[in-house]
Amino acid sequence: MASASDASPATEIAQDSRFKLGDGNTMPCIGFGTYQIKDADCQAPVEAALRLGYRHIDTAEFYANEKAIGKARGIYRNSNIHWHSVRGM
Repeated sequence: MASASDASPATEIAQDSRFKLGDGNTMPCIGFGTYQIKDADCQAPVEAALRLGYRHIDTAEFYANEKAIGKARGIYRNSNIHWHSVRGM
């Protein structure tokens, strides 16, 4: 049996691992970041990430790609997805 020190960081966190937040809610440990993806290029990668199983999409008003993320979100609105957004910077 391998010890924890033998495991690589990528294998230590399962795709469905979640962090428990202070208010009792949880959020997926692994997220898809959208920083530096231009609005015109953002919808397809977000949709692909969702199809691949990502359930945490990291975004912020500062990224200026909210319109495309909103379109992708509309397709998956009823899914159990954590949309992490930070207002301003």
